[in-house]
Amino acid sequence: MRQILILSLVALCAAFVLSACSSVDQGAMKRSLYVDQHPELPSTMADAIRDGQITVGMTQEMVQIAWGKPVRMEKVDQVDANSEWTYGNYFMGGNITNLYFDPAGLLVRYEVNYQPSSANGGNVAIENPNQPGYLSGTDGTTSKNGGQP
Repeated sequence: MRQILILSLVALCAAFVLSACSSVDQGAMKRSLYVDQHPELPSTMADAIRDGQITVGMTQEMVQIAWGKPVRMEKVDQVDANSEWTYGNYFMGGNITNLYFDPAGLLVRYEVNYQPSSANGGNVAIENPNQPGYLSGTDGTTSKNGGQP
């Protein structure tokens, strides 16, 4: 009887440990592993990647590790950039973030536009920097979930 109780307790503990492992943020583990494998990263970039943030000067690979795949990637013909990545969902509303990379693949600037949630109303992303909800930056850090530096 005592052996059955001990085996039940061990099985319960094992189930608890396994269930806890499945709730670990896989993205955070991937970001941490990337930073550990790249000790040459400046501490500001390493910290930003671990926190799921981006900063100007990151490579495209670093941005994808920090934020995942963009919803859209396009070639652009601008003075400082030749590639634009878009994060966010135009139909769900919220922040739409456009990242601009130079020909070497380095993040040179970003723009965060607020998109109203009424996609059926014909609303488009705010393009006037004087209107509320528009953030534009060439330096600093921004978080994917909040779009704030």
